Amino acid sequence: IVGRKFSTLFVVLWQALIRFWWDDGFSRAAALAYTTLFAMVPITALSLLMYSSFGVDGAQISKTVEHVLDQILPPTSAVEFVPSNKSDETVPEKSKTVAKIANYNLQTVKNEQLIRLRDDITRYLLLLADHARTLGILTITVLFFIGISLLNTIESALNTVWRTASSLSLGAKVLSFWAVITLGPLLMA
Repeated sequence: IVGRKFSTLFVVLWQALIRFWWDDGFSRAAALAYTTLFAMVPITALSLLMYSSFGVDGAQISKTVEHVLDQILPPTSAVEFVPSNKSDETVPEKSKTVAKIANYNLQTVKNEQLIRLRDDITRYLLLLADHARTLGILTITVLFFIGISLLNTIESALNTVWRTASSLSLGAKVLSFWAVITLGPLLMA
């Protein structure tokens, strides 16, 4: 019975791999990753513009940016085991393993590079938020168009990957993407 389950699992995984290959999954995944990274700039600018236009102060924007970075970046500190200066000569032979483990201290180590990166990203995003307040109506319109079209591209790629068809009309898509762009940052605050 166990052999049959493994053979069924193997067949399913093999069929999924073949389907991924013939559907050009690698190219679609690369395009989706590129589009998502490209969409981050205008959507971030629009999000910060929404914060600024609704009167959210710089401290709250900074707090939200730090919260988002906490979710995206790895922690800035790690715990390491460092040997202590205690000797295990007084420990009985059968307790040597426990003594070897007990002779290590926990030490918190900070990653200075990651801390600098986090500070730089926060500083640049706050600078972008300050500059977003001075954008003209044409620039804001172009950013909305770019954000909506990039979200539409991401949705189309995901629909292709999952082999589904979108049942929303163009107006409904634009409205839902606009809601994500404008209300998303306000809900995060």
